[in-house]
Amino acid sequence: MIEPRVRTDSPPLVTAASLAYPVLDLALFAVALRLMLGSGRRPTSFFLLAYNLLAFMAADSIYVLQQLGGTYGAGNFLDAIWLSGNIALGAAGLHPSMAVLGEPGPAKEQSLGPSRIAALTAAALVAPTMLLVQHGRGAFHDIPVIAAACAVLFLLTIARLVVMVVEQRRLAVTDVLTGLCTRRYFEAHLPQAMARCERAGRPLAVFIIDIDHFKSINDRYGHPVGDRVLVETATRLRRAVREGDVLARYGGEEFALLALDVDRAAVTGMAERLRAAVGGMPVELSTADRAWVTVSVGAAGGDGVGRSPQQLIADADRALYAAKAMGRDRVALGDELEHAPAVDRAAALQYLHAVAERVDRLLSNQPHGRPVGRWARLVCQRLGAAEATCADAELAGRLHDIGKIVLPESILAKPTALSEAEWALMRQHPDHGYRLIRAVAGMGEIAEIVREHHERLDGTGYPRGLAGTEIRFEARVIAVCDAWATMRSDRPYQSPLNTEEALRQLRDGSGGQFDPQVVDAFVELVEQGRIDELTTGSGRPLRA
Repeated sequence: MIEPRVRTDSPPLVTAASLAYPVLDLALFAVALRLMLGSGRRPTSFFLLAYNLLAFMAADSIYVLQQLGGTYGAGNFLDAIWLSGNIALGAAGLHPSMAVLGEPGPAKEQSLGPSRIAALTAAALVAPTMLLVQHGRGAFHDIPVIAAACAVLFLLTIARLVVMVVEQRRLAVTDVLTGLCTRRYFEAHLPQAMARCERAGRPLAVFIIDIDHFKSINDRYGHPVGDRVLVETATRLRRAVREGDVLARYGGEEFALLALDVDRAAVTGMAERLRAAVGGMPVELSTADRAWVTVSVGAAGGDGVGRSPQQLIADADRALYAAKAMGRDRVALGDELEHAPAVDRAAALQYLHAVAERVDRLLSNQPHGRPVGRWARLVCQRLGAAEATCADAELAGRLHDIGKIVLPESILAKPTALSEAEWALMRQHPDHGYRLIRAVAGMGEIAEIVREHHERLDGTGYPRGLAGTEIRFEARVIAVCDAWATMRSDRPYQSPLNTEEALRQLRDGSGGQFDPQVVDAFVELVEQGRIDELTTGSGRPLRA
């Protein structure tokens, strides 16, 4: 329809008008396809509008073909099609459902299935196929048109790929709920920023912000309201930070901020600004309820870098826990803690052990942390690890579930399967445990092991999705011991497995969830009778 019009001897304006019909009909067809294949609503006005677009495209196409064949005459059936299309357009505009036509419909998974891939491939091959056909016939026509079509198709494909890559990158570094950066992006960006600042002699500071008593908000109002509090807190923090600062959601109710060009004198003022931004006015929990939400802020830095990213975060973390210990809704600086009286490490360890014991009692009437630590030492010894490694594995195994202390007891003791929202909270406990243990001087390595004990060898674990040897050896050992203790425990949501069933599950998970070397060593210890039975609170052994 396009090519014959180009070759006519008509005046330029007449030729342009004639070409406009098929060219714009293609655009009309694209709009109609986008409308019909989109995920929007399907009210009556939708069908009226779709008919209008398709009727105009069909009538215009037939009109051009009749003109080319010399058969067009005014007043034929095309006028009826154009008229019906106009009537449908007017009816769509007047119909009450037109007001909701632009509202988004239910979200659909956007994926390139086989049918879409086949259609895109066929469309991309139309122009080359035409060239091959013409080559076979020995006659070439419309080469400029085919070349232009190929160029347009390729440009559209490249543009779509660029949009998809940009969107995937955005999703990878953006927290879905709050719209802030993710923790992974923050931790990846921090070393780069520190290196640049160290070369340029510029100061920077890290702030970790935690919502006070967030657990009580979830327990009292429910998780949807808790999510609303998180979103509102993120919004207020975003307004308080400067352009170029990196604000991220660091954990469940924790946020982290990387601020450049903040010297020591300005750290306290900036931390106070963050605290005041959140607690300055109440948060609307519902149409009838409002609550004052406060945050505690831990800060570190403000001078020349001179330390590793891990040390900087650890200092801010310790400052955060100091702020909470001082009563919450306040600011603490990590550098000031260095001059504070040292905490008795033995007393701190005794407290951590007590917390771990309480978690065990909440989960079951059988011990959990102690046997996991004991077995972890045995496995490490079996694999020839150094004594220091064996000791770290035992202590980390003893404390691996300590982060569950911040979870609602209703989740820990729930007799049925957890919901997706409850699982989301449960998957945060390695991070909570990491922070609790990291607050004790000299316990950084133990804290890291605890944070990684739910990572999987295939990279599908949590909280950071580590894989293979990225996971610490001690954490891989504890993962197997923890799984065995869980399978052999009598929990509210499960009955214990016997020895054969538990061994089979360990072997099934070898290479995917668990380190095969660790599984083999653990199985050998079980077969040798060196993995002792769990006992109830009264000391009775669990029956196999």
